[in-house]
Amino acid sequence: MKVQQIVRLRQTLRRWRKRAHKAAEQRAAEVPAGHVAVYVGEERVRFVVRTEHLHHEIFAALLGRCQQEFGFKQAGPLCIPCEAVFFEHLLSLLESSPPAAVSAPPDDHLQELLDFYYSSYPSSPPPNLTPRLAQPASA
Repeated sequence: MKVQQIVRLRQTLRRWRKRAHKAAEQRAAEVPAGHVAVYVGEERVRFVVRTEHLHHEIFAALLGRCQQEFGFKQAGPLCIPCEAVFFEHLLSLLESSPPAAVSAPPDDHLQELLDFYYSSYPSSPPPNLTPRLAQPASA
């Protein structure tokens, strides 16, 4: 290889690294303060959720399932193992109602509901976590 080709190759690599770094910063900036990004279901649909919703009973049950499946020491994003349709519906209920108005069903019904919408998928998240769906509208 000629010296000029090597120099061009190095310049190209630097540009790619810079672009990748900017893209990573932009993705992190997409999550506003007081929110957290989570990936839901086998399709790994990305949602941006208010942190206050994580304290709701239904979220606590979903996070309990996450802990059973993955443990909380996993590297990478928080993955919630339920169907994206259920999660989106849950978010819309929480966003459109006061927190006290959305109560969890009795424990046996909650477990039945979670069993129905719960997805079991490999315990390690896939390397490609490209969001497929824009975040739900937040107030």
